[in-house]
Amino acid sequence: MRAERSVRSRLLVWLLAPLALMLAAAAALAYRTALGLATDAYDRSLLDPALAIHLVTTNPIESAFSCVRKLTGRVKRWRGGLMKHRWCATGLLDVEKRFRRIKGFSSMPQLIKALDTAVVTEKKIA
Repeated sequence: MRAERSVRSRLLVWLLAPLALMLAAAAALAYRTALGLATDAYDRSLLDPALAIHLVTTNPIESAFSCVRKLTGRVKRWRGGLMKHRWCATGLLDVEKRFRRIKGFSSMPQLIKALDTAVVTEKKIA
């Protein structure tokens, strides 16, 4: 019995180790490609650096969702999907009061214009 498990585990390691290495290499390549594309997009949009710092991270979104989770966590009996939507909207409106204006907000029209241009160009290509 003991020898079977040992052979089976050796066989699994022999099969899975190269697969894990190939997956790690593919993930590293995908990361480098995505990083290059993001850098190119950033360079093309010429965003205000103060605004770019805030758009790189998802912390504001996660913070809002955390506050909504705290508020909706107290609800014990959900009565349908519309009630869930109302509670989430209430939570987001409550969180909105505590949001601060991000640095570089005056550059938002430039960002919107750059994104619209990129979408129009992409639609023409497709």
